[in-house]
Amino acid sequence: MDLSIVFEHSIEGIIAFRKNGIILNCNPAGAQIFGEPAQAIIGRNLADLVAFAEGRNSEVPFAIGLWETQALRNNGTDSAVEITVSETRLTGEMQMIAIIRDITERKETQDRLAFLANYDSLTGLPNRVLFRDRLVRAMERARRGNQGMSLMFLDLDRFKVVNDSLGHEVGDLLLIHVAKLLTSTLRKVDTVARSDGEASTVSRLGGDEFTIIVEGLKHASAAAEIAERILKELAEPFVHAGQEIYISTSIGISLYPADDTDLDGLIRHTDMAMYRSKDLGRNTYNFYSDDMNATVAARLALEADLRHALERGEFALHYQPKINIRTGAVSGVEALIRWSRPGMGTVAPGFFISALEDTGMIVPVGAWVIQAACAEIAYWDQLGLLPLSLAVNLSARQFRQHDLAEMIGETLRSTGLPANRLELELTESLRAGRLICRINEAAAAGPRSCQQLR
Repeated sequence: MDLSIVFEHSIEGIIAFRKNGIILNCNPAGAQIFGEPAQAIIGRNLADLVAFAEGRNSEVPFAIGLWETQALRNNGTDSAVEITVSETRLTGEMQMIAIIRDITERKETQDRLAFLANYDSLTGLPNRVLFRDRLVRAMERARRGNQGMSLMFLDLDRFKVVNDSLGHEVGDLLLIHVAKLLTSTLRKVDTVARSDGEASTVSRLGGDEFTIIVEGLKHASAAAEIAERILKELAEPFVHAGQEIYISTSIGISLYPADDTDLDGLIRHTDMAMYRSKDLGRNTYNFYSDDMNATVAARLALEADLRHALERGEFALHYQPKINIRTGAVSGVEALIRWSRPGMGTVAPGFFISALEDTGMIVPVGAWVIQAACAEIAYWDQLGLLPLSLAVNLSARQFRQHDLAEMIGETLRSTGLPANRLELELTESLRAGRLICRINEAAAAGPRSCQQLR
């Protein structure tokens, strides 16, 4: 077999050179890798064309073996290469042979996979995996340096409403905006709140959840200063396509080592503090305190009981009359849910509606409310009572259900309640816009009107 044919047509670069690095021959594939004609490469030193691999002895730059390095091109577009160096006898003398493969695409793929493993693809912030790693390192630095450190959890308020009403594309743009705002805000407060030379890390755990690690705190109140600055910056509207979008966040703060010296413990306590901010009305921050453990335990017990309340028949409906101010007559009623919790008596909705929302139980419970209320009003009709309109509240999560219109239509058909007597009242968490089409769909199935409460 004519080796010159293999040399000329190989898809891999082949370079023959002396032990001192002087190039004796170069095939077309090798010339293409370096971006120069073969004749321009022959006679040069291979050391001028590649970067020395880390840890290599520059006096023996081309020892036998497999190396990854960079091909240095004159135009500055260096590429990653893999070089296999061997020694052979050609034309009566010992020569070195370098088989060169362009691995730029492979390296880019590896780098991309490494990025996706550690960073959020939307915002470019560290993800949950890298966040935990950086938190471990930050806690260790704080321990060694006997310094303060703070962990913050941020959960955007009512982000799902924005995402569902304006679309996921706008929701993504809003998340990118928040990520940039958090990063820039931390830079602004660096010199005020933290010791020189220390770092802070903003991460996105997923969805609308962000974390901030603040190292080198001079005093605990500095964490509050940062939280206040974040709330202030977020108060400014995000403008998209001429529309102002307002967003706020609930922030939980824990301190190392005061609140916990364990990684998962510190995360858990910060999460508790964040939920305390949610419970207190949102758009605020709270530090962790020991009493939150009892609060969380009570919340978990509440959620556990709620999951069985529907199947156990513990929910009931009360009806609040609507009075016609001109005639003084009752013109309709609003259905209000109550929960008879075992051992606790009747529980008002203010104590459990948010838990229904958080657990997703609001959907089946809300469907039960509509069905039970329609059936009861229809029964009153059979008793010969004055025909009344019925108002039922819809939550944001209920309104996002794709089969909402079908469920309402079937309820009206099965109960016999006239469609013009059912009103759907949307909570203040819902906004107009593209959701109007859902209102029209529901109206076509029967309900008389949809009102947005202010």
